[in-house]
Amino acid sequence: MTGILHNKNFIEKPMYNLFNKNTPTDFITVAPFLLEIEEELYKEVNDTTVYNKKCIKYWKIYQIYYKRNRYLFNLLKNKSMSKELYNFLAENNFLDKALLGFWKRNGYEKLCCLRCLQKEAQQDTLCICRVPRIKIKKEFQCEHCGCKGCCG
Repeated sequence: MTGILHNKNFIEKPMYNLFNKNTPTDFITVAPFLLEIEEELYKEVNDTTVYNKKCIKYWKIYQIYYKRNRYLFNLLKNKSMSKELYNFLAENNFLDKALLGFWKRNGYEKLCCLRCLQKEAQQDTLCICRVPRIKIKKEFQCEHCGCKGCCG
């Protein structure tokens, strides 16, 4: 997953540094939402709550990350976002191009994160959240991202 856990720029690069002459004019339309998400991420990363499982803290970060990317994807899908803004957001790590690319494919429209597709994370098997809910009798939650089933 690029941009959130492996790249520290998502917290260290304040939003106010982005408002310069190179900023697209329609950035103002998405800036309030991005500021809100940035604030949520900052709170979650700096949260000192101790959970019984370490991964639960990361689940919340993944959910915020998903929320931000889904919002931007819907703007792109509805043609409310210009190509210039898309490139600007990708360059500044506000969206994950790979995840958005998967959402355009059939069968991956609801994909929760890219980690659930990585074979090394799954020991060469399919992540539980990629199995259709109809085939699973009991309640489950992905141990990597906390997804309760993004396959449908």
